[in-house]
Amino acid sequence: MIAEALDRPESSMLCACADDRIVGYALYRHVLDEAELLRIAVSEEARRSGHGALLVGAIIDECRSRGVATIHLEVNGANHAAIALYARCGFAEAGRRKNYYGAGEHALLMVRDTAL
Repeated sequence: MIAEALDRPESSMLCACADDRIVGYALYRHVLDEAELLRIAVSEEARRSGHGALLVGAIIDECRSRGVATIHLEVNGANHAAIALYARCGFAEAGRRKNYYGAGEHALLMVRDTAL
């Protein structure tokens, strides 16, 4: 998915580094004035150290500078740590996809206005 997404001109990837190594990355794409956060990952040993928030903040800043007004994302409703991170970064729930990941596993749709 990452290689395919990066082959497209509307996709971008940011990396978080610590001690001269990559500890996380975020992949997003933007079209006109909207963007979608496709994937964010932080290595287990680097979690809860602020790298995820830095990546999301960098995406918000980069999108704002490119004229993007709204950023969308989808997260598993059971991923409470990710949902809390996105909420701290200004994302709000915009909808749900029931049973998207399987029986009882819903997708949570979240959105953020870059002007905030």
